[in-house]
Amino acid sequence: MTAPAQDLTRLALRVAEARVEAADERRQRTGHHIPSGSCSRHLLDCLEAYASALTAQHLPIPPALRDELRLRRGL
Repeated sequence: MTAPAQDLTRLALRVAEARVEAADERRQRTGHHIPSGSCSRHLLDCLEAYASALTAQHLPIPPALRDELRLRRGL
């Protein structure tokens, strides 16, 4: 596997892990306890890094990723 492909794979794994963390954070929202949102911010950072890496490799950003980025940027 080439270095750029390894980078994309690593970034895709980070996105997947950040999605799990953000989902866990959402599940913890009960009553008056509201988590800090740091996991959601981390997910946005991971999505941005992955999209940037795809663009740098002249690869298209998948529509679902593009839509998720648009949604998370608006939060």
